[in-house]
Amino acid sequence: MTFAYTVPGKVVLCTVDPKNIEHMLKTNFDNYVKGHVFSDPFTDLLGKGIFNVDGELWYHQRKTSSKMFTKKQFETHISKVVASNTAKVTALMEREEGTFDMFQLMNRFTLDTIGEIGFSKSIGSLEDPSSPFLSAFDRSQQILITRPCIVVVFVCCRCCGRCLLLLLLLLLLIMLLLLLLWLLLLLW
Repeated sequence: MTFAYTVPGKVVLCTVDPKNIEHMLKTNFDNYVKGHVFSDPFTDLLGKGIFNVDGELWYHQRKTSSKMFTKKQFETHISKVVASNTAKVTALMEREEGTFDMFQLMNRFTLDTIGEIGFSKSIGSLEDPSSPFLSAFDRSQQILITRPCIVVVFVCCRCCGRCLLLLLLLLLLIMLLLLLLWLLLLLW
């Protein structure tokens, strides 16, 4: 399934088609860059790290980090960390009665796993959902994502109030589109 929607000045294309994904992530990878629209808001948190850069800098960092992901490293360390954290997630799910926030649980799993693989340090968020590091990381992402909107409101509201109304309508439209996307994915 592939579809597009428009936000002011941009066309956003969404796909789950395996051929399209292979084209973007393998066959024609160099044509699909993050660009400054994605990376600028996250620079304060991610800097010029592998998740926030394109081109030669990305290739250099990928080559450097790929040394962590050798077959031996996978067999001796990575698989054990993933298995251990998977067991923790399974135990948490079995203890849970009723519904629970799977997205939050997977975020905690990912954060703990990356911490252990990359830094040999567990964040501990699977054992303690109130982990200070988890809270700080989540909060920093929220601030970085909303910061461009806050700047636009501040700049626009200095001249008149009409642009604030337009901005709020735009944000409402984006929220509705995200809800629609979520519903489509649920039904698909």
